[in-house]
Amino acid sequence: MNLTELRDPLAVQTFLELSGHYRCVDAAGTDSHLPQIIQARARALLDEGQGLPPLGLLADFWLLLELPRQGLPCTLRTDHSDTHTTVTHYEDLVLGRLLSNHEWKRIVTAWATYAAAERDRVFTFIISQLQTRLGLHGFVFLWQAVPTETLSAPQTTTAARIATEQALAETLTEWYRAFVSAVQQHTILWDTADLFEIEQHTASAPQSERLALRQVIQAATVLEPLVADCVLALPPAGDQVTTNWQGDDSFPVGGYQSLTNRGSIESLLHSQLALMETDRAARPDLFDIRFLRDELLYYARDDATLVRPRMRYVWLLGPGLESARVKDPGLPCQRHLLMWSLFDLVQRTLRACLQETDFTLEIVWLNRDPFALETQRLLELLFRDLLQSRTLQFSQHTTATWSTQRTLLESRELCRGVIWLGHPTDIATSPQTTTAAKQHRRPWPVVQLTSSTPIWTAATTPAATATQQPLDTTDPWTPWRELLRNLLTDWSTR
Repeated sequence: MNLTELRDPLAVQTFLELSGHYRCVDAAGTDSHLPQIIQARARALLDEGQGLPPLGLLADFWLLLELPRQGLPCTLRTDHSDTHTTVTHYEDLVLGRLLSNHEWKRIVTAWATYAAAERDRVFTFIISQLQTRLGLHGFVFLWQAVPTETLSAPQTTTAARIATEQALAETLTEWYRAFVSAVQQHTILWDTADLFEIEQHTASAPQSERLALRQVIQAATVLEPLVADCVLALPPAGDQVTTNWQGDDSFPVGGYQSLTNRGSIESLLHSQLALMETDRAARPDLFDIRFLRDELLYYARDDATLVRPRMRYVWLLGPGLESARVKDPGLPCQRHLLMWSLFDLVQRTLRACLQETDFTLEIVWLNRDPFALETQRLLELLFRDLLQSRTLQFSQHTTATWSTQRTLLESRELCRGVIWLGHPTDIATSPQTTTAAKQHRRPWPVVQLTSSTPIWTAATTPAATATQQPLDTTDPWTPWRELLRNLLTDWSTR
């Protein structure tokens, strides 16, 4: 529906009065200043340059967010006299869907974690993203041009007011019909990027950072099917390095800690034997089915974290990556953002496959520059949970000091890594690979983002004889899928 512009103060006041009559969620027990709260939210939407939906819709969405946070039930009003078919469809097809929608439940859960000062901005984000996805633009007017006394003063019944009310009533009814129809046509009202921004508290970040963040998430969604069935193997037992604890009280004490779906027959939860049928004709029984589906429960012994293998995965960023701020044809974002999409998928795969491993992700900048500072701010938004749990670390080194640092790390724990370069470099003479060759360690793979297709230099051969294998394809996504596959394979088999 096209944007409706209200120029007359009389039309603005009539709109604010009429649109509030369509509210359907019961506000009993909430703040008595609800009209003032909704007008403040409406003004924030207009200040953001967004079209304004009817105030009744804003009130409904606000109440559906606030009532669960306050521990109050969400019920529909029974005291409004408007029994118009459009309002009934709005209640059943929109509000009813929200109350049972998984996306909305995630939004409500995240809403409760926001401070009061942040909710205004988040509410504006939720409404604006919904309007953008549905293609509805709402109403717009210059709030500052309408005197405050005009908005609050009672209006006398005149022919002009009656005509304005009739015209706006028809417009509002048409808008609600279009809104209900658009909701029915869309299976997703808030996509993965929207939910990520709301849950990770990035909805109030600057527009440029939010745009880059959304592009990283959307690119990761395209590449995600490759890691659905990926399994990263643990290193051989001889290569594992156990966590170093200094206190005697950290040693395992025996016993059982929890239940798991993996284990030996000796650790089987005994009560599950009752699932077996004594009659052979009744086989396969429930025990057999759960066994085949890996759904049987086993006791997990409490070995503490002393025997957990410790590993480190390094994402080494060479100088010149600012030249990768190039958007290639057919791809939704720049090369360096696609690189972080791969990092997002890799860290998710590591967390899923190495749950019993004490591993650390480290992003290392060589010869840090202003572009690295911008990138770090983006990563702090994207991987907030990893930073809080200290699973992800940032560090910076010069080319000379990194060789010493890598030698120190590999003497303490098993390290795997990948080197990213933004300009052509002689890999055989780079300090990080030369040191590895001298100490007879297998060099890390190198990726060059110097062309429209990333160049993967495998680590299966010595650095001096490594060959670059560009991927030629007509599908712009294929080189990045192949790069992700090579990276996961290299980190899984070494």
